[in-house]
Amino acid sequence: MSRKKRIKDILESELKDFKVHVEDKSHDHKGHGNFKGIGETHILLTLKKINSQPINRINTHRLINQLIQNEYESGLHSLQIKIT
Repeated sequence: MSRKKRIKDILESELKDFKVHVEDKSHDHKGHGNFKGIGETHILLTLKKINSQPINRINTHRLINQLIQNEYESGLHSLQIKIT
């Protein structure tokens, strides 16, 4: 299973108030320090609220990082989070 799929599955199961979109942005970093732009190491995560309940963005970021900790340990280098 790809890293994108694992992250999406984990977050969709835990973050019921959001629509989750996961995009591999590794190719944008090709050439940085001999990086070849492969391996799903740079991920853009976009969360779209599906209800009007207020959220705490800092706590949401912390929860996401906690939920996908194993991905960092297995090669995830960068996670960009956008919440709309």
